[in-house]
Amino acid sequence: MRATVLAAGVLLFSSVLGWAQDYPVAFPTLAGGTSGIEELVQGRWAVGFVLAPGCPACEKVIRWLGQANHAYPGLNFLLFAPWLTDELKAASSQAGLALAIDKGGRLGAGLGVKRAPTVVFFLEGRPVARVDWPFTEAELVHRLDELATTPRAGPWQYLGAVVSLGTSTTLEGEPVNLDELPGPVVLSFFNQLCPPCWEALPILIEARRDVAVVLALLASHALSEDDRQVL
Repeated sequence: MRATVLAAGVLLFSSVLGWAQDYPVAFPTLAGGTSGIEELVQGRWAVGFVLAPGCPACEKVIRWLGQANHAYPGLNFLLFAPWLTDELKAASSQAGLALAIDKGGRLGAGLGVKRAPTVVFFLEGRPVARVDWPFTEAELVHRLDELATTPRAGPWQYLGAVVSLGTSTTLEGEPVNLDELPGPVVLSFFNQLCPPCWEALPILIEARRDVAVVLALLASHALSEDDRQVL
């Protein structure tokens, strides 16, 4: 039996995107709600950092991104501004772009944005490119072409793939062929120094009614005898 990968990976925004832990994870939107930063974790994003209209370069880039929003249906577009004005609301609405408020410019600073307008390109939560003003519309289109054609990276590339789990040994030292387990298989990586790993055990025990559950111990040699007996 081979296991089919159904899902993988949890991204920590502070490490993947390089943001400090006190940066906001949700931003006010024009509709009066909030936009969670976790939306940037999946897919291809062109994120523009702009100022309120009155900045001619920002007005130009908002228009370019609005045109690109129609030309690249496989990409997502988002504007961030440090404050909200009626003019900015009108400009983003006319361009058909979502707008969120980066109060104080903290998000932009965390991504190395030093001036507006700047466009940062994300692929599956990773910043892969950036264009800082001054740039031309041709340069922006070139980066958008690259973003649209770059192969997906990270655990998402394995979604739906068939993989071999291979062989391993049990806590008792007995060999086991994981591919011979009745599927589907949940493979949970376990560190005995991680409190959430222990907290997840009851859920995994419950899941054993429907699937095969395998704990992959990351430091089995460091297990105490008590921990070994529990596991």
